[in-house]
Amino acid sequence: MWWKLGCAIALALMPGWALAQNSDAMAKSASKLIAARLVDPDSIVLRNTRVVSATSPSGAAVTLLCGEYNARNRLGGYAGFRSFIYEPTDMQGVMAFGEDMTFMSADGRSDYSADAIKNLSVDPNKVMAKFEQLKPYLMAYWELCRT
Repeated sequence: MWWKLGCAIALALMPGWALAQNSDAMAKSASKLIAARLVDPDSIVLRNTRVVSATSPSGAAVTLLCGEYNARNRLGGYAGFRSFIYEPTDMQGVMAFGEDMTFMSADGRSDYSADAIKNLSVDPNKVMAKFEQLKPYLMAYWELCRT
C-alpha cells in the first residue's frame, strides 16, 4: 500500500522535475548563444528565467525560455539587465530587448539589431525586412514573457 502512495507522489512530481531539466538545458543553450556575441562571454548572468509553452506564428507548439541577462561591457562594468526570449525550434534564436531589439540567430547568419540602421554601410531595406520577419514572433511571444 505504501509503495502505491510513493509511486503516486513520484508521478505527481515528475512533470515539475522534467520542466526543471528542460529549463536548465534551455538556459544553458540561451546563455551560450548570447555569450557568443558579447565582449566578455564569461561574464554573462541570467536571472528570472522561466519556461513557457506557446504557439509559434507558423502554428507549431513551442517552448520558450523567458528571462533577463547581463554581462560586462568594454569598460568592464555590467551594462544592465536586458529581457530576452529564447525559442530554439521555430524562431531559432534569442530576441533581446533593452533600448532596442536584437535578434541572435542560432546559426549566427541572420542576426538583427535595430542599431544596424545607424550604420551607413548597412542597407536599411535589409534591416527592415529582417524586422518584418521577426515581428510575428515578437507579437506572439512578448505578452507571454512579459507577465
